Amino acid sequence: MKLIELYTSEVNVDTTVFSIFFIVFAMGNAVVVSRLIKLSEQYVSRLRYITGLILLYAGGAAGFELVMKYLPLLGQEVPGPGAGMLLIGIGGAAILTAIFIVVEKYVYRFNKLLNPTMLFIAAQPVLFLLYFAIIIVLEKLNLLLI
Repeated sequence: MKLIELYTSEVNVDTTVFSIFFIVFAMGNAVVVSRLIKLSEQYVSRLRYITGLILLYAGGAAGFELVMKYLPLLGQEVPGPGAGMLLIGIGGAAILTAIFIVVEKYVYRFNKLLNPTMLFIAAQPVLFLLYFAIIIVLEKLNLLLI
């Protein structure tokens, strides 16, 4: 498993960058999901909310594993670290959206699936751009050795 190998290896830049990546997406998606529940005007208990977030994060980790497994099989070298992160972000967002659809249908029990799903999809590029902005600021301040 690439995720376990990443964290069991010695601490390096990849571990730091992935930690920032995970924190931004975890916190961002928690805010997005809570806003979507409020906008849907449906009651979701705290237990179902927390269960849904845990399933979403577990699915995101599984999606990250799939992306990291199949990304090297593209047959060519990715031109740069930005392009690699973009591919990881696109693949992860697609898998995360599929998992969100399952979570909103069976855990949150939304009546209408289209509007929250579209808003969730629209939020993913914003979260990814926020992540890129954080990385750029950290690099400019020499807090991250990339």
